[in-house]
Amino acid sequence: MTDQLTTVTAPKVNSLAKPTSVSLLAARRSVQRSPAIQKLFGQAAVSGWEPDVLADKLTLLLSDDIEGELEEIFQAALYLADEYLQIGDSMLIISTETGQAITRITEADLWQPPDVPREGGGMARPLPRLNPKLEGFLIQWEFEKARDKDLTADLTARLPQTDLLRQEGDRRLLVASGPGRKHIVDALRESLPELLPDGCRGDSRRFLDRFNFADQEPEGLSPLLQCVGYAEVQTPVVDPKAMNLRHDHYTSLRAKVAVQWARVIALSVALAAHSELEPGQFSIDDPWPPEGFRKPGYGYWVAEPNTAQALVSECFSVPGAPTVCLRSKAGTIVIDPESFECDSRERLGSWDVRASFKYTVYMDWDRVLAFSLADVPISGVSVA
Repeated sequence: MTDQLTTVTAPKVNSLAKPTSVSLLAARRSVQRSPAIQKLFGQAAVSGWEPDVLADKLTLLLSDDIEGELEEIFQAALYLADEYLQIGDSMLIISTETGQAITRITEADLWQPPDVPREGGGMARPLPRLNPKLEGFLIQWEFEKARDKDLTADLTARLPQTDLLRQEGDRRLLVASGPGRKHIVDALRESLPELLPDGCRGDSRRFLDRFNFADQEPEGLSPLLQCVGYAEVQTPVVDPKAMNLRHDHYTSLRAKVAVQWARVIALSVALAAHSELEPGQFSIDDPWPPEGFRKPGYGYWVAEPNTAQALVSECFSVPGAPTVCLRSKAGTIVIDPESFECDSRERLGSWDVRASFKYTVYMDWDRVLAFSLADVPISGVSVA
């Protein structure tokens, strides 16, 4: 068992059987009590029986032990036959509501409690039990699944829906449940290769337009070290009923990740420029931009938020970035197409989505200018 449990994967059973939860649970209890039925499963595995053959034989034995219509007992027997022949002889944790398997466990998931004293003296060894960590996680997982189901039903009643939305599923409700948020993250993960530069707008896109994007190393340019672009977006989910369900959380996540990635690239370029070039020394009180930089469209600036607020020209505000001016085309960005990663976690009422990729920037330093500015006023501007 892993130390960090994050989800439960139910064993997949392909079956045409439609047993009721009552009949399926009764059938499972009968299997546990009856050595003859247990032997029948072993015989099916050795002899290679088809599911319907095992189901017919199971129905005869189960009908003598449990009450119910013969057809209901057969449906339960057929489901158990499909489950056994597909999954095998495994230890399963069964839902008391549906009768179906929640998850499969192994010997590593079991825990042997320490010996306890007997009333008459000596020590007794208790039976093995489920590891307390896994047991607690499964209880929490079942509770959250039921809560998400009730919450989705409540929110569905509040939202106006068309017949198509009721049939296909309403994307607006995804953010309100754990499985829905996982679906959003999975969709975001698939779209990561499309984010740069097409997923950026405004200042971030104007910065990226100063570069070419290529799949291979360009000739004649100076490569920087390969870097990792990282983004993290936090969304409060303490009270899903108070969330704005008309807000497109998927599109918002895409935009926030793309802008954070663009800022990471801008910061790496600005730092490298101040290391590679001789920064010009200016005061913010000097005529700005300096002589020779006043032509419209001459260059695009990158600077930290206080400097960006003071600049007259268009500027990409990046926390911690020294001031640079980029002419078009200042370089080429090569992204490793196999490096995109995306995951999420939920803790303390916060849904945190993280995404990363690897990239290398190849610079044409003749098209980059670096500046060191003094006397920049504190504007109080911050960048999220």
